[in-house]
Amino acid sequence: MNKHDACMDRIFGGAALLAKAFVSVLGTILLGASVLVGLGLPSGARAEEPRSPGADRWIPSVAFDSGLTVQDWKGSVSSQICRGCSIPDPMMREEALQPPAAGDDRDQTPFVSLQVEILSPELPLPGTPRFFFGGEIAPTFGSDRKVAIVGEVGPIGTRSPNPETQSFSAESAAGQGSEVVLERERLTFGAHAGLAFPFEIYGRPVQIKPSIGWTRFSIDFQGQVADADCLPVIRSGAMTTECNPNDLGVGQAGDQFGLGFLRETRLTDKDSRSFDGIGPGLHIEMDAGPAGPFRTSVFAGFRIYRILGNRDFDTRVGPRQIFDEINVDQGRPADEVSARFAFDVDEWLYRAGVGVRIQWLGWDD
Repeated sequence: MNKHDACMDRIFGGAALLAKAFVSVLGTILLGASVLVGLGLPSGARAEEPRSPGADRWIPSVAFDSGLTVQDWKGSVSSQICRGCSIPDPMMREEALQPPAAGDDRDQTPFVSLQVEILSPELPLPGTPRFFFGGEIAPTFGSDRKVAIVGEVGPIGTRSPNPETQSFSAESAAGQGSEVVLERERLTFGAHAGLAFPFEIYGRPVQIKPSIGWTRFSIDFQGQVADADCLPVIRSGAMTTECNPNDLGVGQAGDQFGLGFLRETRLTDKDSRSFDGIGPGLHIEMDAGPAGPFRTSVFAGFRIYRILGNRDFDTRVGPRQIFDEINVDQGRPADEVSARFAFDVDEWLYRAGVGVRIQWLGWDD
């Protein structure tokens, strides 16, 4: 692990500890904030009269938010081949079809969200806070994350510039490997509720908005194992394998070692898994100014979600029987191949963003 990764792990580890504390004492934070804001305002600001346009109204708004979500993902893959396993046989051999792989990656997915929110009239509490609640739909723009990979999964073949005639063995065949690939689906859904505490900075109305939020997102999973196996042949007095079915079967020295035979084995699985998270958020919002019945504001903030329920996914493909020329040549029953794919997501999901809000204040009477 390099210094940058170690530094990032310490940062996110500290953020997770802070999030746990924030979740457990959020109610205290809201109550304390209301008291502090109320004490910090002059008595006239706590006045019973509305302190801002639309203070006695329910105010709907639409917001556009853009930012980044961050979460750690892990994955693993293993595969097996059991040679001659179609009947009980004490001499049967089970071995790895392809080497196992395990790994992790830090997903960083940009998003753009459309939010709808309702702001209540000012509450008769110190600091005249407002209650708000809303929901959102957020298209995301993530990329594939190969969280576990070994080899180079692709078309099975030779690396030679003359693939039609060039012989190649199972060991040298290109396109073999194992991988687990994850990607966030294109839509995320969410909802939130909290209190907005007003104050001013250099005469500009500002709101501090602590809240509790919920999110639902899905992760697309794809696992794949690709393997090449060939018929054993004698070439120049040595046992080898020959995978090219187009090979004429004659070596450079004129020795004949038989036509090639390629067994291409692919084990794949695709699925999608949805996750729910809940956690605190904190946003700061500043009014940009009214325009007729509308008011525009800009905001920035973050949210931390704790993922609920089972965060693991595990699936198995096979066992699948294979009976071909390799089995006939070796005089054994069918082979069996299988693979296991798994991934899990971190307990915490982090999100930060900035946006603009358009509020409907209504026409003055």
